[in-house]
Amino acid sequence: DSPLTSLRDGSRRRLPLMAVCPGQADLQPICASLHTGTAAIDVLTPVGRGQSMLLMGERGTGKSAVAIDAVIAQAARPLHCVVALSDPGAEAARSLAEWICERADRQVSLSACGGPLPPPLRSRLTLVAPRGGSASEGALVAAAACAVGERVRDGGGHALVVVDGWRGLSAVWDQAVAALTSPPTSAPGEGGGGEGGGGAGDGGRGGGAGAAHTAVAAAVRRRLEAAQRETSAEQRVFYGALLQRAAQLA
Repeated sequence: DSPLTSLRDGSRRRLPLMAVCPGQADLQPICASLHTGTAAIDVLTPVGRGQSMLLMGERGTGKSAVAIDAVIAQAARPLHCVVALSDPGAEAARSLAEWICERADRQVSLSACGGPLPPPLRSRLTLVAPRGGSASEGALVAAAACAVGERVRDGGGHALVVVDGWRGLSAVWDQAVAALTSPPTSAPGEGGGGEGGGGAGDGGRGGGAGAAHTAVAAAVRRRLEAAQRETSAEQRVFYGALLQRAAQLA
């Protein structure tokens, strides 16, 4: 029940940040598409409801713009939209939310055809932003956005979850790997020539211990280097734990 493992929704109910991904038996066939507002995606690589898509590219190539356009495209569709921001600050989040809602209202007014419309997007939009710029906050923000989307899904609705950037998750992965694969360090005074004033015999024993420690450290380092080459599968599982939370359930 700590802020690192759960959050509260509007009913003050705790939502798990790190929820278990749905099992294969719980999944339903994806039979409805998600309109993204980008013709190239909707025609060539359509996204289904319950599916995830990873946008990759160099900085400044418009990845975030495509994702935000997908949010605005839901203005006339009954979907809840959740955006996990990579940039910190509540003021920036409020400004982006206002900008999105203004464009969504304009789009609805231009495309209105007399049919029933869902509630305004501003009542169906949730932005999650970190307070600072640490890697752990970025990872928790992405998990929180998924938790909000799952809350909507469990209530019988549909949600579009946008995670603007993987730097936080990537940094957490790198830090975890570095912590697990760092060679052991010797305590102060170990492996040297003995304490000050020690005789030649003490110095000899100290040197032997240092050589043994060096050999063990080298062996451990070789094993860890081999383990690092095997982490690609574990890394896919790490990222998949977030991506696979997107699901079409009964």
